[in-house]
Amino acid sequence: MKFPLLLLLIGLAQPHDLKLISTVNAGETGPEPCVRQCIGSTGKHTTQWDYLDDSERYITTLVSYKDCEFVSSPVITTNLNGEGYLKSVVGSSNAYYTTAGSSFRLYLSWDQAGWEANTGLELLETARYNHWRVDWVATGTTAKLKLYV
Repeated sequence: MKFPLLLLLIGLAQPHDLKLISTVNAGETGPEPCVRQCIGSTGKHTTQWDYLDDSERYITTLVSYKDCEFVSSPVITTNLNGEGYLKSVVGSSNAYYTTAGSSFRLYLSWDQAGWEANTGLELLETARYNHWRVDWVATGTTAKLKLYV
């Protein structure tokens, strides 16, 4: 009974009808199938948060999606997870591209109340103590695209 259930679960997990409606670069279309969706996480105990400057009061992490092998910048959706203080920050849904096809950077800062009362170093300590991680989904193209006009 376990084997058919496993096959059913694998079948349900496969993207059966994934269609790219628009890309970061408007007007791109491509041959089917050219769409790939990658899902990842920086990890509960492995996320590398960096503190840059207390005058800026933010922390950052670099997220790699290199193994997805996109040919251009994908559409990225992020979600900040952890054990606490997640409502106290802003910026968790803003992915900044660093290198097309390989990574993006996320910058977090305190919300308005936290900005006035706390420093960037305290934000870094909060992120590490509460095991903050970035879960992400990237949807992009894997084939050379032709522009149809």
